[in-house]
Amino acid sequence: MRIGYIKGKLEKTLDDLVVALCRDFERRALALSSDSLSRRTRAEFSYLNYKITSAVAEVVPEDLVFIFIKEIGERRGYAASEIEGMSEGTYKSKKSTTKINIAKKLHFCD
Repeated sequence: MRIGYIKGKLEKTLDDLVVALCRDFERRALALSSDSLSRRTRAEFSYLNYKITSAVAEVVPEDLVFIFIKEIGERRGYAASEIEGMSEGTYKSKKSTTKINIAKKLHFCD
């Protein structure tokens, strides 16, 4: 058994952490465009956003990356999704895989 997820799903604490990081993605992006951040904070924000973006881009097409990040952060499900043309099973599978991939990219699990 791998640490951090069981049968293709993240453990609740890791899931909550990934959701929180995705929820905070836009705030970090806005802060990065300002000049008020220290060098250390800018580096951390850049690192987190880059890792999240690249993890999502490995699972979904480029045009859906920021939508997926937003929907993970808002805990939005298939019924309320902005994504069209994707079956419910595919959506749920990609969302679960995306969360696991984010956790792996940020070294929260193996």
